[in-house]
Amino acid sequence: MAGANLDLIETFDCLIGLRVLHIAAPQEFSAQFRRIEDPEIPTDRKTKQVIDGKINLRTSALSADNN
Repeated sequence: MAGANLDLIETFDCLIGLRVLHIAAPQEFSAQFRRIEDPEIPTDRKTKQVIDGKINLRTSALSADNN
């Protein structure tokens, strides 16, 4: 069985008896972050990470070849 492709999500769904009717297109998120000082964070860490700007969302549409 070397080199066989296995879809772990589909296999797990089958094992627990879940029936999937629709799978959404893959999504990709990107964002820029920066660190700011926060007095509520424990003393060993003085900064927290926050979003610098906005989150960009890109959805990749899956296309089927109709040959």
